Amino acid sequence: MKKYLIGVVFFLSFIGCSGVSLNSLNPFSKKSAQSVVIEDIKAADVQNELSQKDNVYEYGKYYEKNGRYFLTDTNEPVSGTITAYYQDTSSLAYAKEVNKGYLNGRHIAFFKDGSLVERSNWYNGARDGFGVFYDKKAQVFISERYEKGVYKKGSSRILDKDKKPYSGTYEQYYPNGKLKTKFNVKDGITDGTYFIYYENGNVQKEVFYKNGMIEGAYKSFYENGAIASEREYKDGYAIAMKYFKEDGSSHTKHAKAYYSNGNLRYENLINQNGNTTYFLSNYVTGKKAEEISMDGSKIIVKFWNSDGELIYEAHYENSELVYKK
Repeated sequence: MKKYLIGVVFFLSFIGCSGVSLNSLNPFSKKSAQSVVIEDIKAADVQNELSQKDNVYEYGKYYEKNGRYFLTDTNEPVSGTITAYYQDTSSLAYAKEVNKGYLNGRHIAFFKDGSLVERSNWYNGARDGFGVFYDKKAQVFISERYEKGVYKKGSSRILDKDKKPYSGTYEQYYPNGKLKTKFNVKDGITDGTYFIYYENGNVQKEVFYKNGMIEGAYKSFYENGAIASEREYKDGYAIAMKYFKEDGSSHTKHAKAYYSNGNLRYENLINQNGNTTYFLSNYVTGKKAEEISMDGSKIIVKFWNSDGELIYEAHYENSELVYKK
């Protein structure tokens, strides 16, 4: 007997190649830096595939704790596929591949009518590879790429309902109808000022994009409108970060975050003036991804791929590039 997930719509994450098995279904493949081809995946096809698989656990037979999934009856980590169904239509809401409790493999989610909401790939509890999300209200597809938990800068693309590069203004809304996100898109790429709003209408983030990359000013705000942080970006990399408390004084608290497997996700060291002096982000494997050292007017930015190879290094003085490789 199926266990149902009531009245749920999933706005999740993102990868891609084709077929009719959960192990090979890929809604799009990357053809170039500018184009993405999205293939159709229907809930009925995945449901049929799942009926022939072992180790499929329906909603109610598993639970989630701290980013890991466990079997309800034994409390053992799940290895297999977890699913949920809409109560009123009995159609598949999602199917997620899991290994040792961590999301690992394909994650596919659907609307009640059986059309695709999201198709993503995960590695050891973190996003990995290309993925796509469909915004039904705006009728656009949003694709992104991650590498073992780290977003690939400039990889986002937005396609229209005909799966061609979208140009125009993209908006998202809260369930109460208030504006949540607004930004301009040119030929499928974010270009211009990107706004995120609180439900009270105040700006939460104001970020400038140039050809899909953050460039120049990045500001975040508290819900009351007070400035929370100011950053400066060059080529998609932060070269200055400053943080504030709600009263306007400098925020000096160091910040750390971890992946569900316990590995450090990022670390941000902040001095007494509220300025970042050192920033580190890692892949879910624990290897370095990005490192930014800020010593007064001198900034060094480094980026590694998930194999540990240094692929980008830039040095700045007084916000001016002096070295790059």
